Amino acid sequence: MKKIYKTFAWLVLASMANSARAEEDVFFTEMPIVASVSRLPQKLSEAPASVTVIDRDMIRASGFRTVEDLLRLVPGFQVSSHNQDSAIATYHGLNTGLNGEEYGVRLQVLVDGRSQYSPLFKSGVNWNLLPVVIENIERIEVIRGANTVAYGSNAFMGVVNIITQDTSQTKGWMFSANHGLNFIRDETLRWGGKVGNADVRFSYHALGDEGFQHAFYADLTDPHDSRKSKLFDLKVDFALSNQDNVQVTLTHAKDVSQFGRPDRPTTDPFRDLKQDSTSLGVQWRRVVNADEELKVLYAYTEDRASSP
Repeated sequence: MKKIYKTFAWLVLASMANSARAEEDVFFTEMPIVASVSRLPQKLSEAPASVTVIDRDMIRASGFRTVEDLLRLVPGFQVSSHNQDSAIATYHGLNTGLNGEEYGVRLQVLVDGRSQYSPLFKSGVNWNLLPVVIENIERIEVIRGANTVAYGSNAFMGVVNIITQDTSQTKGWMFSANHGLNFIRDETLRWGGKVGNADVRFSYHALGDEGFQHAFYADLTDPHDSRKSKLFDLKVDFALSNQDNVQVTLTHAKDVSQFGRPDRPTTDPFRDLKQDSTSLGVQWRRVVNADEELKVLYAYTEDRASSP
């Protein structure tokens, strides 16, 4: 019996030692490198701002279908569910859709340095037309708080900087599909490779669901509540020299969301909101030294929306 007790005691002690060692390993791991605060790479512990980093592993483990849903992982952020309209992402409850702010005018959103500010959508961000495929995201750096004046007026409550994978790291074909209840149909097709001396990546992403179903309006019926969106994304990187690089991006996003209720034919009739966004970006980047670089970015975006 004494041998059993001794064996049990040794197992408990070994388990405690392994647990302590695991905690030490987490404590002494390298801090993530962020580039959104000072525009240059620096350790998270040295950044003069509150920053949350969502990396590829966290994105994959979350199971979220959209970028705005990933912001639910950020402390202080609240994200509304998609209910026909574009989602609302808020920080500490500010910008709750009052006074026409349903597109998030107090939060700056960047995709590879390009602002997603849109005058058409009330000077905010339309998450339904965000020009990024979630499988292409390397990491998302979220600067929380009002200390982001360098990014402009929309950065009053924070900055969401979405950084996609380098084209040289996405070689070959990739296909993924996510089918589920409520007729969820998400599919992604991607190809990456060399064309001459350029690294090229082409991505196609389709997202769709039937939304709210089987509602009781005098009788059991399905409301007009589906959403279908498509995104085409092309990214090309040219290495001009050891110091100079030119990046060209071309995206086209399209979204069709249904509105209306069967019991409100006059005040809320069946209708489709059709939206699309086409953008072109050209960026020249020169690395001067390990602590200094120069960037020149040109971006053109054309947004459209129509509803009968």
